[in-house]
Amino acid sequence: LESIPKAATVSMFQVNCHELRTFLAGKHRKIAELCVEVIAKRTREANKALHEQMQEMQLTLRKMPPNIEELTKITEYMNSLPREVDKKQVEIGECMKNYDILNEFLFEMNKEDLNKQWDLFGAPKALYELMDKQRAFLDKEKEKFMEKMVGSQEEFNDTLNNSEITVRNFHQYNDINDYEEIAKKAENLHDKLQQYVDQSKTFNNREALFDRDQTDYSQLHQIVK
Repeated sequence: LESIPKAATVSMFQVNCHELRTFLAGKHRKIAELCVEVIAKRTREANKALHEQMQEMQLTLRKMPPNIEELTKITEYMNSLPREVDKKQVEIGECMKNYDILNEFLFEMNKEDLNKQWDLFGAPKALYELMDKQRAFLDKEKEKFMEKMVGSQEEFNDTLNNSEITVRNFHQYNDINDYEEIAKKAENLHDKLQQYVDQSKTFNNREALFDRDQTDYSQLHQIVK
């Protein structure tokens, strides 16, 4: 407005520019207010999206793994998080710059907006703290799963020994009159042995996840033959 004088002399007339200055000042103020409102709207939307993404990360970390397979997935996810958090940190930084712009224009934010601003600002730190907490928790759970697996394997070995005896003595079923019953027993035994094969594979896979040497279940394969 400094380029527009309060009054201007045109020939023999003096033109009062006060109303023009007031009009343009009002227009400028209105445009500035609209720009600030747009920035505020986009900042709220960015905050909401980033907050939801950080919350999703926390929810994944807080999952209770029912077995070593799921625990391993969570651990691998946790190990990949620092890279993702670094990316989100850049986006959060851009969002904080928008808040600085709003402050420069004296934009009045309500209590909810302020809380969301600082919640987002502290979200990466809160996530890293949760990661440390969950890592300790998962280490303890891993020990429990390993103890449980070792106990299950001991029971499984007893089952295999009993199955070997059953297969070895199966020749006693030789009465042709009982062929239907014998066939049913043979089918049930076959199904059980196939289940044991699957179980042995599960044990070996889990041993790999525990960084343990894999148990040799060749005894089972001999029984199946």
